[in-house]
Amino acid sequence: MPRVSAQHYIDIAFSLDLERAGVSLYGGVNNVLDNDPPTLGSSQQQANTYPSTYDALGPEFFLGARVRF
Repeated sequence: MPRVSAQHYIDIAFSLDLERAGVSLYGGVNNVLDNDPPTLGSSQQQANTYPSTYDALGPEFFLGARVRF
């Protein structure tokens, strides 16, 4: 099995509760600095890395809301 170096990813998230309005907002960004995953130099794995372990797609943005009636 090949040895790969450790990777550090920075993820940022927030949440905001507006109780009087019955609304909760949340969002964030995963892999803020767009770190590339280590490559293995073989085509045995998808994208020459382990996509289940390392972020192979770059930054991921998410945003959502919860509304209570």
